[in-house]
Amino acid sequence: MSCNNCQCVENTPRCLTALIVGTITSNNADVFVFLRSARGRLERFSATSSGAGLVTINSSSFEFMNGMLYEIWVTLATAVSFENKEDITIAGDAVNDFECLRFKAEDLNIGSTLTTIATQTLTKCST
Repeated sequence: MSCNNCQCVENTPRCLTALIVGTITSNNADVFVFLRSARGRLERFSATSSGAGLVTINSSSFEFMNGMLYEIWVTLATAVSFENKEDITIAGDAVNDFECLRFKAEDLNIGSTLTTIATQTLTKCST
């Protein structure tokens, strides 16, 4: 993984319709959300931050791999480089000067059925 200064967040179910990344300081801004797997695959999602700066991506067409580590970060669509990362606030805890967030995708089974979650919010690791 490429991120040297990264904030761990709780594991995330791999079957998601939407992923709430967190809040940035730019409201109503066009952004790109980048997602990099431990294998180096880089995906880019387009989004617009809300009036309060909340960034959510539609992840229904993306298949997270079970057990895979991912890094995720946000850049303004007007940024010169995809490496111009915005600070992200998650669950009221500012991720100041962190390059990205890191999480692991996991299967969520209810009974013997793989379950799809409509919306998942990234939250800071408890440990």
